Parts: sequence; C-alpha cells; structure tokens
Amino acid sequence: MNGGNGNGSIGGNMGIRLLGSKSGKDVERASSPVASIAARYQMIITGPTFAVLTHEYPELLDLLVCSCAVFARMSPDQKQALIHHLQAIDYTVVMCGDGANDCAALKAAHAGISLSEAEASIAAPFTSRTANIACVPAVIAEGRAALVTSFGVFQYMAGYSMTQFMTVLFLYTMPTNLVDLQFLYIDFFLITMVAMCFGSTHPCRKLSMQAPPTRLLSLPTIISVFGQLAIIFIVQTVVFFWTEQQIWYPGFIQEEGNDETPSYEGTALFIVTGFQYMTLAVAYSKGAPFRKGLLSNKLMCGCLGLTFFVHLAISIFTDNVVSDWVHAGLSLKPIPTGSVLVLLAFAAVSAIVGLVFEKIIVAKVYEHVRRTRRAARARRDPSLASTAFERLLLQSGDSPSWVYTAAADPPASPTAAADAAAMTSSMDTVIVEPFSLQEGIANPQTVVEEKA
Repeated sequence: MNGGNGNGSIGGNMGIRLLGSKSGKDVERASSPVASIAARYQMIITGPTFAVLTHEYPELLDLLVCSCAVFARMSPDQKQALIHHLQAIDYTVVMCGDGANDCAALKAAHAGISLSEAEASIAAPFTSRTANIACVPAVIAEGRAALVTSFGVFQYMAGYSMTQFMTVLFLYTMPTNLVDLQFLYIDFFLITMVAMCFGSTHPCRKLSMQAPPTRLLSLPTIISVFGQLAIIFIVQTVVFFWTEQQIWYPGFIQEEGNDETPSYEGTALFIVTGFQYMTLAVAYSKGAPFRKGLLSNKLMCGCLGLTFFVHLAISIFTDNVVSDWVHAGLSLKPIPTGSVLVLLAFAAVSAIVGLVFEKIIVAKVYEHVRRTRRAARARRDPSLASTAFERLLLQSGDSPSWVYTAAADPPASPTAAADAAAMTSSMDTVIVEPFSLQEGIANPQTVVEEKA
C-alpha cells in the first residue's frame, strides 16, 4: 500500500465504490492450491467512511479490507489501523510513504519503505532513492533471497557439524581422533571460506509466485538435513570398513599416551569427508526461483574450485617434498594410489546421490506431493484455506451483497443513525457485470454504471 498525502482525491464526494468484477483468468494464480481465491469485485473507500465503519460496523472490517483495492483520504491513525487489520487476517503488508503522516504506518507494516529522506526515513527500515514504488519488487526479491540464504547457511553448518561428528565417532571406536591440524584445515579452509561466500548470490530478477519457506524447522528442511546426513553416514561406514579389509592395511597400533594416533581409517575418512563438505555447500546453495544460480556467484565458485583442487592434490600426490610435508603436518598415512582413486569414487557417489536427493527428491517430488495434498484438503473443505483472508474471501468473494445488507441494517446506537445515513447516502456505489481487466482499462466507460 502507498501512503501519499492525506488530502488525495479519488472521485469527488465518494464513500465506497465498487469498481468491478474480475474474470476468472485475471484472478487465477498458481502459487497455492487456494491461490485462485480472490474477490470478483473491487472497492474504493475513503477515510471518513472507514471511520464510520470502524466505530459502527467493526464486524465488517475484515471483509472490507479483503475487498478494497484503494484506500483514499486516510488519516495517519487510520493508515496504521488499516495495516493492523490487514496483518490480523494474515496479510503480509508492505507500506510505502513519503511524509511524516506515514511514519506510524511505516513502523506498523512488516516492511516499511520510505520514498524520501525526510521524516519517513527515520521510521522505515528501508529508504528508496527514487520517489516511487518501483523499489518494492527489489525489496521483496532481496528479502526472499536473504531468507533462503539464511536457511541454506543453517543447513550447511548443521550438516557440516554432524558430518564431522560422525567421523569422530568412527575414530573413537579405535580409539583415536583427527589431529588438531586436520580440524583446523576442515574448519577454516573447507568450511569458513565457503560459508562466507553464501550471501554473495544475487536474487532472481523475476519475482516468483511461489513463496519461500518461512519456518526454519519446517518439514522440508528437516527432511533435507537428515536425508543428507543419512547418505553421508552410509558412505562413511562403507569407507571405514572397506579400509580395514584392504591387503595393505596393517592394522591399528595405538601409540602410548597419544589419543590422536594417525590411522589409515582416519586418513580415508579425511579424504572422503573433505569432498562431502563441498557437496553440502553446493546442495544448500539454492538457486531459482528466489536466487540466481550457483554459477552466478563467482566468489563462491572460486572458493569451491580452490578447495576442490587443493583437497584433490592432498589426496592424490604423495611423492614430492611439498606433499610429504603436508601429509606429515596433517598426520596422514600413505595410501596406495589405486585405493585413493577408489576413495575418490566413494566421494563422487556420495556427491551425486546427495545432489540428486536435494535437487529432485526434496525440491521437486516432496513439494509436488505437499501441494497436491494441500489442494485436495482445500477442495474437500474450503475452511482449510491456509490464511484468514482466504477463508473470508471464500465466504464473500463472489458478491458484494454484504455491503448493502450492512447499510440496510439499523445502526448499533441512535446517535450513529445520522452517521450511518450520511455514509449510505454518500455511497457513490457502482455495480458492473463481469468483465476482463484489459477491456476495462481500454474502455472504462463501458464497465461502470452508477447506481441511482
């Protein structure tokens, strides 16, 4: 909604005006199984009429704010009250304003955007350099991208910590552990560098009808994290026991007084898990429809490429001075080149299965099943619509008859009779037949017929 100034004029001495009925194709949206729920008419209401309705017909306000397209001549308090009413019926509200009379509404809205650098910029968390509402799509796109990025970083950090925890558990059974330099290499080089690049992916230019997830511990997030951890656990289990079955494996000999004795199992797990951390970063770096693809994030691609080739070099090269020094510092046992290639194959299988699980099973199959089940429930019982305003529109979205019923009912108190009569007499109401929005814009006089 846009603030404007309180003296704006829309249509003379108007109270409530019904603008028209939308055709089915104009209200059809694909973002939700109940997304086609929309009022088949629109209204305009002015501040004085809104005040009368607030005091004498408060039970109509929820229906009113669902059906009104324009709110004109609103005082600062009325703007704030309107936003509170919209929020109460589950709307997410963005408020744009350019003056001091918009400050209260800007603070009350979910997202307030100041269109000037004057008083309104103090109350609004966002300030636009251009004095128009063209900035709204950019704010929505940036907010969606930031939300998806935050969820992705959470999933990545949760997956990384649990992956490392699994490795440590396997080594504790021997008993040994990763050495300090291995922990430092993993935490700083493989994890921190990549995590810092997550937020460098820009939002998609085109807004999607699909809404991003709003709960951190939602079912898709839980399925994604636990599914990836299951894949990682299976691969680590196979690697651990496969290493102990090789002919070159001499067994584990605990060094006296050393709880971090280097082992072949630890080296094998170190090689494989390094690539598993990279797989988690790619899997949780979400792209469309809220962010651009991973390849657009040059910084993250560079970090992933650097970590990949460095870890690959540490895994393969063992016959030169540099690699010997690195292996000694990381306490890695020498594994034959053929077996290293098998370990790389295990890492590749883990990466492929993990990416397929995330990009297809979680992102496509699960979301399709969820939308289908939700649509089926909504068709069986319209009251299962997910938001309050959708339920209200199901009740009154087809006909504006509730407006005339309210106007014909006696007011709640005798002192309100004059106000209600004045409101009714000033209702320059317009009734129209169903029409296409494009036709109405092109030839407005053919779709508006004033009530006598």
